[in-house]
Amino acid sequence: MKSKNIISVVFVQGDVSKPLLDMIFEHGATTVLDYMINEYGHLEGEEMEFPPWGLEDDLFQYKDWFLSFNNRVCYVALSKRA
Repeated sequence: MKSKNIISVVFVQGDVSKPLLDMIFEHGATTVLDYMINEYGHLEGEEMEFPPWGLEDDLFQYKDWFLSFNNRVCYVALSKRA
């Protein structure tokens, strides 16, 4: 069994994610990552056995934080290293 080393903090999709996706493409992933850390970074989240992003998702990492997103399936997620 693989060790759990990623915590999925928050996952938003559909209409909730559209403004965040727009912000990514207008202002960059750093802006959205900062926003999501400020809004949701205090949450405990769920420890995952495998990273909660896929091969077709975009991934931005800063230090121990991960912002994954996919415009086609309309989601944005915040994760962090355990």
